[in-house]
Amino acid sequence: MLDKWGAVHIEDSNILEKLNDTQLNLMMDEAENDIKAAKGGDPDASEKVSRTIKEIKGRLHEQEELLAWPKAISEFNSILEYCQQFVEVYGSDEDKKHFEKLKEEAEEAINEQNIEKLEAKKELILSLYFTIQSKREEFWITQFNEIRSDSTIIFTNPQRAKQLLQEGSLAISRRDRETLQSVVQELWQLISDKEKSKYSPSGYESHIKKE
Repeated sequence: MLDKWGAVHIEDSNILEKLNDTQLNLMMDEAENDIKAAKGGDPDASEKVSRTIKEIKGRLHEQEELLAWPKAISEFNSILEYCQQFVEVYGSDEDKKHFEKLKEEAEEAINEQNIEKLEAKKELILSLYFTIQSKREEFWITQFNEIRSDSTIIFTNPQRAKQLLQEGSLAISRRDRETLQSVVQELWQLISDKEKSKYSPSGYESHIKKE
């Protein structure tokens, strides 16, 4: 089902039914009883426990896969909605055509329930979002100001970062987008790995989710 943004919503009552696995609960109870029996000296109980635990692991893996699909759909829909609004406002006609093609391909992945294909299309949509953003002076000014105002950032080269912050301020005053872009990109590289996802392109997904 598509909503006004083209987001796809799954309607699969079997997922909840499968997650509410009564058989799994019975197996766990059975394993507990067999463990007690094995401790009591029952020679057959130990082998039975091993088989039951293997079956339980298989059931749990199935449940993890069942949960992964709705989560992937939910995350994709959030990103799709945000990016579609953004592309409609700031994208060129070519960008809009490209977005619509990616959305159609993502819908195919959803119909096929192919989580790997859906993740790949999500990354391509995020890449398109960044490509459009990178052409906007406002984007680089915002990125620079966020880095400059965050006193908690740890830079791998504090002295170089200080120089870049000065250069970035001058670039803004001169309305020099190319220099500012270069400054921000180098600052991204200097941010410690622990905090890099907050500001570098790899962190756009989490940024979009917070919008």
